[in-house]
Amino acid sequence: MSARRGTGVLAGRSRAPALLAIAAAAPMLAGLQASAQPQASAQPQASAGPQASARARAAASSPSWVICTGYAGCAARGHSDHGYPRHASASYWRMTAGNECTNYVAYVEARVFHARRPRYLLGNAGQWAATAAAHGVVVNHVPSRGAVAEWDGGAPGMGPEGHVAVVERAGRHGRYIIISQQHMGSDRDGYDWTRINAGYPARDWQEWPDHFLHFRPGHPRHRHRHRHRHRR
Repeated sequence: MSARRGTGVLAGRSRAPALLAIAAAAPMLAGLQASAQPQASAQPQASAGPQASARARAAASSPSWVICTGYAGCAARGHSDHGYPRHASASYWRMTAGNECTNYVAYVEARVFHARRPRYLLGNAGQWAATAAAHGVVVNHVPSRGAVAEWDGGAPGMGPEGHVAVVERAGRHGRYIIISQQHMGSDRDGYDWTRINAGYPARDWQEWPDHFLHFRPGHPRHRHRHRHRHRR
């Protein structure tokens, strides 16, 4: 797999650790293609009263909670796709276009959060943290809105190329994050918004990211003194 163009990761979901089958790349440095296990956990449905409270408690007590899937499905729940479906055929930050986590993240960082285009090649998703840090980008364990969530290659449920997503919201004291992400194999359009809670072991899907990259202005520069989850 060439690292000259960013490649995404096709990730499946289950209550057990997710497994991936990674296929060969397309001739022109295209992203990963894979078959993923169907999602095992049910998604929350809009409701009110005790049932809604019970679902909220369940979301807070699980490693992750899928908020919505698919462009139309997320839009119906008030969660934007940031216009990516209309621009997915174009390459951003020299990433592979289409249903790719890297191209989606580069698009959102550039078009929504106005981050400057890197003058260097970031590589595959799992290489972004090291590459960006080497070029002066703040890379730490502090989530913030607009940051890039990065999973190293080989993280549970991820392929060897790693994965990136956009942090849409960060809970107080970093207790949870809400991300939007592309190239998720069990989702409609490969797209979803997911809440990830801190403090769960790395074997639990979807695990806490390995790093947060802050490309846009106004990012937090301090570092956490401890990690929210167990290391692999």
